[in-house]
Amino acid sequence: MADTSEKTLPLPGAEPRFRQASGKQKGWFSLILLLGLLARLAYLGGESVWWDEFATVAFLQPPPAYENSPQFERWNQQVIRESSPTLRAFLHQNKGLDPAAMPLYLAVEYYWNRYVHASPLALRVLSVLFGLAVLPALYLLGKFLFGPGVGLIAMFCAALSPIHVQFSKEIRMYGLFTLLAVIVVYAFCRMLEDPKRRWWIVYAVTVALLSWTHPFALLLPPALGLFWLVTRPGEIVRWFKWGLLTAAVTLPAAIWVITIQFWGQDSTASWMRAPTLLELVNDIFADDAIGATYQVNATSGAWAWIVGEEAAQWIISRRWTVGRATVIGTVVAIVWLLAASTVFRRWASLSGPGETSAARRRSAVLTLLWTVLPPLILYGLSVAWRPCHQPRYTVHSSLGLYLLVGGAIMALPKRAFRIAGVVCLVAFYGYQQMLMLGAPQHPDYIGVSKLIREEARPHDLILSHNWLWKRVFAYTLGPVPNIVCYGSTYAILAEKTAFSLDPETPAGPAPRNVWVVVQTDYFTEGTIAPLEEEFTARGLGWSAHEFSGIQRVLLYRVWQREDTPPYLPAAEPDSAAPKEFSDLAMEYWRAHNFDMAVSAAQNAIRIHPEYARAWSYLGMSYKEQDRNAEALEAFERAMAIDPDDYPWTLNNHAELLILAGRHEEAVTVSRKALEALPGDPWCLALLGRAYYYLGDYQQARTALTEAAGKESQDMRIRLWLEETEKALSEAVTHE
Repeated sequence: MADTSEKTLPLPGAEPRFRQASGKQKGWFSLILLLGLLARLAYLGGESVWWDEFATVAFLQPPPAYENSPQFERWNQQVIRESSPTLRAFLHQNKGLDPAAMPLYLAVEYYWNRYVHASPLALRVLSVLFGLAVLPALYLLGKFLFGPGVGLIAMFCAALSPIHVQFSKEIRMYGLFTLLAVIVVYAFCRMLEDPKRRWWIVYAVTVALLSWTHPFALLLPPALGLFWLVTRPGEIVRWFKWGLLTAAVTLPAAIWVITIQFWGQDSTASWMRAPTLLELVNDIFADDAIGATYQVNATSGAWAWIVGEEAAQWIISRRWTVGRATVIGTVVAIVWLLAASTVFRRWASLSGPGETSAARRRSAVLTLLWTVLPPLILYGLSVAWRPCHQPRYTVHSSLGLYLLVGGAIMALPKRAFRIAGVVCLVAFYGYQQMLMLGAPQHPDYIGVSKLIREEARPHDLILSHNWLWKRVFAYTLGPVPNIVCYGSTYAILAEKTAFSLDPETPAGPAPRNVWVVVQTDYFTEGTIAPLEEEFTARGLGWSAHEFSGIQRVLLYRVWQREDTPPYLPAAEPDSAAPKEFSDLAMEYWRAHNFDMAVSAAQNAIRIHPEYARAWSYLGMSYKEQDRNAEALEAFERAMAIDPDDYPWTLNNHAELLILAGRHEEAVTVSRKALEALPGDPWCLALLGRAYYYLGDYQQARTALTEAAGKESQDMRIRLWLEETEKALSEAVTHE
């Protein structure tokens, strides 16, 4: 009699898939779920917010302790952020930092931040929940495709996978992205055999949600469509309907992705490149082997605690060998699984009641396409279009690999062989997990911040290497009384350090230090010789503290020695130093340390006398010191150099002209300020005040009324308007 099960069941038979799990299976399921939870909770609160996450959290509500700090406003300015009052505002602000971020996860984290808890740790817990939910979902898929044994093995791999554990801690979309991907595949498989609409609906909803999690989420449906077309060529009509459904529900997200205005290729060349063929192979077949890919950092901490540092270093150095063996092992496993479904099906042990070799073969083909095709498409885009390949962009594809490995193990003909296969997996993932324990994966800004808070004096200057890392570091550091600034080069960092430590600089009581924070490149070791040479060239003393992570952080404490020479500017006028000393002046101005603001602005002018912004900041600082004549001179010099450089120079200039009694000039400058800052309430107020002193009360009232309507809380504007109304009334009465 012909076997008709192939016609009705495209995948393994119904009985083993839906049979009630045994007590032993439930026990293993619970144990694996617990292991997955413990792995994801390990060091959860010790991970710092780094750039990828900063782009996600910058505009969320900050921790309550931050908001209650007297330095909160300055911290906002250092980080260059403000909390978003609405989801729409949050999405708009976030797009400026991370243009490619899709809105689904951002919306979820926005409301979690608002209504659960406003802290990075709370957002990590959200990611852990998504990552943990992947495990039972993958078990169900594995059980459906191959049986409960394969489901448990795949679940175990995902539970202790370095990449899935790490991305389950990230304040990013990857946990939700992976969860939706496995649900989409499961719904797709159920949809193939179930004529009812419910699985079509589940598939449509989940693939639509998936498309809004990541720009490359749409690489999954082609793998599913190719599987259907290759294994079921007689169902071309159903396949076409599926294609129309997929296109319809993912079209809005596809349009969104196409219209993304991403950064230029030049700005991403340092961290986004097309992978080599070896890197591509490792990404597909050895994603979990630390060392084979560049997603996770290996540390000797856990091994050193057991066997000592020397032996630990030898053990972690074997990770490259383990990575190569992983590629070979997974390829052999895939070949065996395909062979077990065809040539060697009589000896394979995957068969069960109602199962067929064709069904097992189709399951293997589906998981193989899921594993291989999305990374291959991404690689093709990187070669043909622009580099856009990162292993995490197709992290869900590794779930297909776990199913293939589980299927290969369960297809082994003897129980002893299957046990040996599971033991190898346990040893492999135990080794990988030990490489992750003992230190944070992210740059350890938490450790740096703790040391600075414990040892830095309030007058100590804190410098970070480059403007962007300053924002990220300042976010973790939180509000502090210290000035936090940056230097884009090692020479400028040393220049600012020497300037701040010079006894002639009014930076605060001696002794004082400067703390310099430098984030290194990926997977580097040792201190930074070029920076240390710059310190030494200026006669400065220094010590270095090293903090671990996939990008290490070096914290230098720098001080003035007894033989340190007096500070003299060494920077070139055409360097970034004039701008960055001006930025330092602004930081001091915001902290109301106007003496240091004057000194920093003057130093920028010493380096480049024709730098307009430095003159503007110098004028602002003089103005706060009531040195109005000097301030007026500085503003006029700034406008003479570049009248369009800084619009607020016009405001300040107009205000000082009013105080100097030069009201007609004040009207002219105020109008120029309004051209640069249309509708600005303070520009309007100054214009109105200048008209008031000229006796043109009607013009004054018009400008001040508009200003008060835009800034009703400013008592100065309201007072000036009242004075103008009174003067206008008296003028009418007198007439």
